[in-house]
Amino acid sequence: MKLLTLILSLAFITTSNSFGASIKPNDKNLRYIGRFTKDYKFAWTGSSVELIFEGSSIQASFSCDKLSKGQVAMTAVLNGEEKTLFINPKQKDYLIADNLPKGKHTLTLFRRSEASYGTLQFKGFKLSGKSKIHKAVDPNRKIHAVGDSITCGYGNGTNNLQEGCTVENENGYMSYAAIAARELKADVMMTCWSGKGMTRNGKGINPMTIPKLFDFTLPAEQKDEFDHSNYVPDVFVINLGTNDMRKTHKTPLSKESYINDYNKFIKHLRSYAPKSKIVLCIGPMGFLPVKPWLSEIAKQHKNTSVLIFTPYKKASEKGGHFHPSIEKDKLMASELQKHIKKLTKWK
Repeated sequence: MKLLTLILSLAFITTSNSFGASIKPNDKNLRYIGRFTKDYKFAWTGSSVELIFEGSSIQASFSCDKLSKGQVAMTAVLNGEEKTLFINPKQKDYLIADNLPKGKHTLTLFRRSEASYGTLQFKGFKLSGKSKIHKAVDPNRKIHAVGDSITCGYGNGTNNLQEGCTVENENGYMSYAAIAARELKADVMMTCWSGKGMTRNGKGINPMTIPKLFDFTLPAEQKDEFDHSNYVPDVFVINLGTNDMRKTHKTPLSKESYINDYNKFIKHLRSYAPKSKIVLCIGPMGFLPVKPWLSEIAKQHKNTSVLIFTPYKKASEKGGHFHPSIEKDKLMASELQKHIKKLTKWK
């Protein structure tokens, strides 16, 4: 009997120190924010999964095939502490934390690299110790940020103006929209892609503008139409126009085309979110000729307002290729937060 007890004790110790508990991606206690396919593939910036758990260690599993830059970055936020995970085709499991104290822990995995880097598939979590999971809480506040590289956080992790966007220096988690959403205790869905516009894209970028990609769950593949009824936001934040008016275009931006395309896009948003507030933004990389046009557009739609982000004031506010640095993203987030509070009366 003593020998059996010892064997059982050793077995328990071995099990408690290994990843014995698997949490499948379809577990009802997990909470997803953003766009995921039925088999949990995702691509857009900000696509997130949340979990509340008890256990001493946790790891996340992913699958991916072809990635345009070899890897995709995720931000893992465990009990408020941030850690970057670089997901690549050669690795499946990623240790997030070990030797955690007893009690509940909150984990969020947030995709910080934009969709052009490639599609990932979430495969679930593994826990060790006497594990238990709890239902993640929905804040019941929703923001949908629509934009280009500025919204993606392109190059915001560097102050080298000549440095382009990399997996390491693009941080969508620290983009103005994501920061503002956290400050407002709201979920954020982000549909953004560098170089894209409302009417036309930047030079050398394929002609699929954001409105043309907007309905896809997987935009690079242009497949899996998203069911918008699954995420009806309280507020849309749209920052599109910087690429439309880039000086590299051979012809000036057509006011008629821009306003017509913007109105069509807003009409599409209203088809499933008739009561949502809409904020039309521009800046800080460029303002004219779009700036005055936004007011004309806003007047044609209910619950629609304009936010012009403050221009750069110092060098440290500029990141890679003159995009906002994280310092500037924080300033923009403050402007956006104040604007949304006035619209929604959120405290």
